[in-house]
Amino acid sequence: MFKVLGDERSEANALNNIGSVHQNAGRPQQALQFYEQTLPLLEKIELSGSGR
Repeated sequence: MFKVLGDERSEANALNNIGSVHQNAGRPQQALQFYEQTLPLLEKIELSGSGR
């Protein structure tokens, strides 16, 4: 939903939260897939200056 809305900060937050759920459930590989989707979004937010 956040992706459709163009809300990258909320999208990154949601993906990170899903990764955390997988990590806490003992599924590190699945968690990594979500964390890997989160990182480019956070980098883009930081580079755009909207990370502040």
